[in-house]
Amino acid sequence: MKITRGDYPGASKFARFEKPVHEMTIDEARGLLECILHRASPGEPNADILFAELKIAEATAATQ
Repeated sequence: MKITRGDYPGASKFARFEKPVHEMTIDEARGLLECILHRASPGEPNADILFAELKIAEATAATQ
């Protein structure tokens, strides 16, 4: 899995994955989420910022 500039419908102009999330395998999605959550753990650089961003993403996803 790598971050790239995707060209699929709905992809962001900035950061995106090499394929849409719904096309990822369970293992790819799980690995990606585990890495993101680890980076939000206390003691990791900028963990407080990442944790705050994850809370925003969670709230946004809940309204969609």
